[in-house]
Formats: sequence, structure tokens, C-alpha cells
Amino acid sequence: MTPGSAEAIRRLYDPIGTRYDWFEFYEGKARRKALQLLALEAEMSVLYVGVGSGKEHQVLCQAVMPDGVAFGLDLS
Repeated sequence: MTPGSAEAIRRLYDPIGTRYDWFEFYEGKARRKALQLLALEAEMSVLYVGVGSGKEHQVLCQAVMPDGVAFGLDLS
């Protein structure tokens, strides 16, 4: 396995992913502010890279509904 390879990254982040939302206490305020600053509206298209647990991605999807689309990508 090559350091920095997709496989190495998955092995690092997959176990962390189940606990990712535990960091809400530390990162929650910044995440909420970032979502607010996006000023998303219905019919927009959004690309979210590194969705983590998908919690914020759900917020993005709801913000651009009904005719917008939110694409989410994550390696792990």
C-alpha cells in the first residue's frame, strides 16, 4: 500500500467516519456559519467534496430543493 493512495486514505478515515459527528462540539459552530455564508437558494447546484458522515450534505440538499441538486463526493 502506497502512502497517500486511495486505499491508505480509506483505511485511515473509515474507522474515524463512524465517530465523525462526535466532533460537533468543536466544529459545529464553524460548520453552521459556513453553511449560512453559502446563502444557498432553491434551484442552485452545489458540489460538496469530503462529505464525511453526510450530515451537512442533507442540509445542502434541503436548501436547494425542489429543483436544485447537491452532489456529494467522499473517498472514504
